[in-house]
Amino acid sequence: MRELVLKLREEGVIETDLEKFLKRYEQYEKKLFTYLKYEGVPPDYNEAEREFRPFVVQRKRSGGFKSPEVMRHYVGYLSLYMTCKVNGKDFDKLLDLIFSCQKIDLGSFLSY
Repeated sequence: MRELVLKLREEGVIETDLEKFLKRYEQYEKKLFTYLKYEGVPPDYNEAEREFRPFVVQRKRSGGFKSPEVMRHYVGYLSLYMTCKVNGKDFDKLLDLIFSCQKIDLGSFLSY
Protein backbone atom coordinates (compact mmCIF):
# COMPACT_ATOMS: atom_id res chain seq x y z
CA MET A 1 0.00 0.00 0.00
CA ARG A 2 2.84 2.36 0.88
CA GLU A 3 4.35 1.85 -2.58
CA LEU A 4 1.05 2.78 -4.22
CA VAL A 5 0.82 5.96 -2.16
CA LEU A 6 4.39 6.90 -3.09
CA LYS A 7 3.68 6.24 -6.76
CA LEU A 8 0.57 8.41 -6.66
CA ARG A 9 2.56 11.17 -4.95
CA GLU A 10 5.28 10.97 -7.62
CA GLU A 11 2.71 11.23 -10.41
CA GLY A 12 1.08 14.23 -8.76
CA VAL A 13 -2.42 14.29 -7.36
CA ILE A 14 -5.02 16.45 -9.05
CA GLU A 15 -8.25 15.01 -7.62
CA THR A 16 -9.14 16.63 -4.27
CA ASP A 17 -10.90 13.53 -2.92
CA LEU A 18 -7.83 11.43 -3.67
CA GLU A 19 -5.62 14.02 -2.00
CA LYS A 20 -7.80 13.87 1.13
CA PHE A 21 -7.59 10.07 1.11
CA LEU A 22 -3.81 10.10 0.73
CA LYS A 23 -3.34 12.62 3.53
CA ARG A 24 -5.58 10.60 5.83
CA TYR A 25 -3.78 7.38 4.92
CA GLU A 26 -0.39 8.95 5.60
CA GLN A 27 -1.58 10.34 8.92
CA TYR A 28 -2.96 7.01 10.20
CA GLU A 29 -0.84 4.54 8.23
CA LYS A 30 0.71 2.87 11.28
CA LYS A 31 -2.67 2.34 12.94
CA LEU A 32 -4.76 1.23 9.97
CA PHE A 33 -3.73 -2.41 9.86
CA THR A 34 -3.23 -3.13 13.57
CA TYR A 35 -5.85 -5.87 13.32
CA LEU A 36 -3.53 -7.83 11.00
CA LYS A 37 -0.73 -7.84 13.58
CA TYR A 38 -2.75 -8.95 16.60
CA GLU A 39 -5.14 -11.87 16.69
CA GLY A 40 -8.57 -11.02 18.00
CA VAL A 41 -8.42 -7.30 17.20
CA PRO A 42 -11.39 -6.36 14.98
CA PRO A 43 -10.70 -4.38 11.80
CA ASP A 44 -13.15 -1.67 12.88
CA TYR A 45 -14.87 -0.22 15.89
CA ASN A 46 -18.35 -0.91 14.61
CA GLU A 47 -19.21 -3.13 17.59
CA ALA A 48 -18.45 -0.33 20.03
CA GLU A 49 -20.31 2.16 17.86
CA ARG A 50 -23.33 -0.14 17.67
CA GLU A 51 -23.32 -0.46 21.45
CA PHE A 52 -23.48 3.31 21.89
CA ARG A 53 -26.06 3.93 19.15
CA PRO A 54 -29.13 3.64 21.44
CA PHE A 55 -27.56 6.23 23.76
CA VAL A 56 -27.00 8.64 20.86
CA VAL A 57 -30.54 8.15 19.56
CA GLN A 58 -32.00 8.72 23.04
CA ARG A 59 -29.94 11.86 23.50
CA LYS A 60 -31.04 13.27 20.13
CA ARG A 61 -34.72 12.44 20.68
CA SER A 62 -34.77 14.03 24.10
CA GLY A 63 -32.97 17.16 22.96
CA GLY A 64 -29.89 16.31 24.95
CA PHE A 65 -29.28 16.52 28.67
CA LYS A 66 -30.35 19.71 30.39
CA SER A 67 -27.89 19.24 33.21
CA PRO A 68 -24.19 18.34 32.89
CA GLU A 69 -24.49 16.52 36.22
CA VAL A 70 -27.31 14.29 34.93
CA MET A 71 -25.29 13.54 31.81
CA ARG A 72 -22.22 12.56 33.88
CA HIS A 73 -24.32 10.21 36.01
CA TYR A 74 -26.03 8.69 32.97
CA VAL A 75 -22.73 8.14 31.14
CA GLY A 76 -21.21 6.56 34.27
CA TYR A 77 -24.21 4.26 34.62
CA LEU A 78 -24.04 3.37 30.92
CA SER A 79 -20.32 2.66 31.19
CA LEU A 80 -20.84 0.25 34.10
CA TYR A 81 -23.70 -1.47 32.28
CA MET A 82 -21.72 -1.93 29.07
CA THR A 83 -18.62 -3.11 30.93
CA CYS A 84 -20.73 -5.77 32.68
CA LYS A 85 -22.34 -6.76 29.39
CA VAL A 86 -19.02 -7.13 27.56
CA ASN A 87 -17.55 -9.16 30.44
CA GLY A 88 -20.61 -11.37 30.88
CA LYS A 89 -21.32 -10.10 34.40
CA ASP A 90 -24.67 -9.46 36.08
CA PHE A 91 -25.28 -5.71 36.11
CA ASP A 92 -28.18 -6.04 38.57
CA LYS A 93 -25.87 -7.86 40.98
CA LEU A 94 -23.36 -5.02 40.70
CA LEU A 95 -26.10 -2.48 41.43
CA ASP A 96 -27.20 -4.51 44.46
CA LEU A 97 -23.63 -4.42 45.77
CA ILE A 98 -23.33 -0.68 45.15
CA PHE A 99 -26.66 0.22 46.74
CA SER A 100 -26.06 -2.02 49.75
CA CYS A 101 -23.00 0.16 50.46
CA GLN A 102 -20.66 -2.81 50.32
CA LYS A 103 -17.06 -2.13 49.42
CA ILE A 104 -16.58 -3.34 45.84
CA ASP A 105 -13.41 -4.27 44.01
CA LEU A 106 -14.54 -3.78 40.40
CA GLY A 107 -11.46 -5.58 39.09
CA SER A 108 -12.38 -8.69 41.06
CA PHE A 109 -16.07 -8.39 40.18
CA LEU A 110 -15.32 -8.19 36.46
CA SER A 111 -12.60 -10.87 36.39
CA TYR A 112 -13.45 -14.35 35.24
